[in-house]
Amino acid sequence: MPTTLIFTKNIEFVDDMLMFQDLKGYMQSNGCHTAFLSALDISTKCGIGSCLRSLYKQLVPKASDVVDVPLIASWYCKDKNYDKPIIVIIEDMEQCDSEVLVDFIKMLSERVMKIPIIFILGVTTSFDALRKLLLSSVTHYLLLCKFTLEFLRRRMDSLIEYVLALKLACIKHLSGEPLSFLCPGMLHEDCEAFWSGKCESLSEVLRSYTFDLPSCQRGKTTGDNNLAQGLSKLKWLQNNWSYVVLCLFKVGQQLLSPLTASHESVNGGFISQAIQKVRELPSDSLYQLLGQWSLHNEEVIEMDKEVKVVHSMRNLPSDGHTSKERHTVNIHGCLACSARKKGTPFLNDEATMLLVKLLIKFLVPIENVPFHEIFFFKDVASLKSSLIGDPRSVI
Repeated sequence: MPTTLIFTKNIEFVDDMLMFQDLKGYMQSNGCHTAFLSALDISTKCGIGSCLRSLYKQLVPKASDVVDVPLIASWYCKDKNYDKPIIVIIEDMEQCDSEVLVDFIKMLSERVMKIPIIFILGVTTSFDALRKLLLSSVTHYLLLCKFTLEFLRRRMDSLIEYVLALKLACIKHLSGEPLSFLCPGMLHEDCEAFWSGKCESLSEVLRSYTFDLPSCQRGKTTGDNNLAQGLSKLKWLQNNWSYVVLCLFKVGQQLLSPLTASHESVNGGFISQAIQKVRELPSDSLYQLLGQWSLHNEEVIEMDKEVKVVHSMRNLPSDGHTSKERHTVNIHGCLACSARKKGTPFLNDEATMLLVKLLIKFLVPIENVPFHEIFFFKDVASLKSSLIGDPRSVI
């Protein structure tokens, strides 16, 4: 049985309790049957019956007190309960009675072919605690995976360092870039009017500097109107870029969820993995994903229309597929075949094509966009050297 050992020795007691409760909520929100057992449930005083009752009552709140493993198996085999794993969380494993815990694991392992059980065990000391608590004849029933939680102070230090780096980057960019006074336009609702007014008052020196930027030289961009329009296009592209990343994030939640994570999904290119995941998602999950995309893209009218068109295709037959010619495209080095594969459901194919289209259109490398130098700080070497020593004094 898959078993996760979570070593909690580095976190505070209150955070420990909240973490396991949050974990239970997360598992339930992802469709898992989840039960939370404490050391009181797995004690000599209460016996094995207490473990089974607590487990079953959390799965079936109105169940009677008479319960055994075959009854749990019978409940699980019903259509509405089937095909979802049962997560058993034991937050304080070392406080459990050894004999009762051994019997509990043995009883569940006998039905493992009918009931997919996943254990999550909280450990406050070391890996040896499991060996001391359980017999070697029992541990071979468990497929172990180990996680160690970091000190919260270390996380806070990382956050503080990030904030310092962000402040330094802002200081260096705003003080070193002659056109940085145009940056507030990114926050204006009528950004083009803001930038038009600023661009009209540019001196000859700044105007010459602007169109000598490497990104403008590549695009051969000239003229005050082109500057204001170019800055507006940059903001438009940045907004759309953010929405596409949110779409990818929603796919990533499916791709990297505890139930679907695999060695391939970690080692493969994420974008190609995301495209493949959209192609393979079950109909209900895909329909829900498209709804989430539409929710995120409401402010981008063009993108929202395309998402809603695909979202409305749920009940169309497979032979209603559009006759558009499909091509093989390359997205930032990740080869993704957008041609419809044999046996791929119609909605999955259309959703895959939509994602590929959005990636090509909006995930444009910032280095290819005219005037990006005005807004984006790239001197990482300078930032690293400033962070050495006492960055607070530098700020």
